[in-house]
Amino acid sequence: MNLYEAAKLRYSNRKYLMENIDAKLYNDIVEHINSMFPLFEDVSYSIDIINALEDRKYLTKLVWVNAPYYICIHSTNDKKAFLNAGYILENIAVYLTQKGISSCFMALFKTKLVQKDGMSPVIMLAFGKAKDIPYREDKYAKRLPMEKLVKGYDTAEDVVKGMLECARLAPSGYNAQPLRYVAKEQSIDIFSEKGSKIAMIDVGIAIANMFVVAEEKWQDVHLTLNNINQIYFSGTKYVCTVELNEGKNTI
Repeated sequence: MNLYEAAKLRYSNRKYLMENIDAKLYNDIVEHINSMFPLFEDVSYSIDIINALEDRKYLTKLVWVNAPYYICIHSTNDKKAFLNAGYILENIAVYLTQKGISSCFMALFKTKLVQKDGMSPVIMLAFGKAKDIPYREDKYAKRLPMEKLVKGYDTAEDVVKGMLECARLAPSGYNAQPLRYVAKEQSIDIFSEKGSKIAMIDVGIAIANMFVVAEEKWQDVHLTLNNINQIYFSGTKYVCTVELNEGKNTI
């Protein structure tokens, strides 16, 4: 299974075997995390792995997803930081799926995480071996149909369509699916029904899935933060644009 396939098969699993994963696989996960590139080079952040089987001091008994491991991102409290956090954790989640490990995004309710180096905890990812099947066919995903999410889909290039299809499968907080897209020939404008921290994390997650598709199709992309005031979907605000380009991925 490659990352492209894993992005389509990943789902939010909430039932885990409370046991350690293989030591070599754990080391591979740590190495992958340490080798990742962020969405924005100028955003400060840190990534910590919590082994809940050994240390639960950051968790309460009421944490809503009980898993053997958690990944937490600390960062600043601004739009770019939230986009970056969602992007990084979805990349990790897709990698975990490729390795047969399940995961689930978690808000920070019922945790006792504190600031680190002046940065606040932003979002967590629970992960571990699933009690049941670690994958889900995309046809079983509870997602809105493409026609409700995207304008201009039919006239977009095939790679743009693929990016939108994978973005549609991306998880969102409480499965609220607040994102909307305007597809152009070689770009995707992203809008959100909400401007909250969780919604911006959702955008970062969707962007991660788009970039996975672009890489699979040997297409370089870049992200821009434009200022688009045109209203395509009632009640939404523009967030950012993903564009195809002929050069190297640049932010």
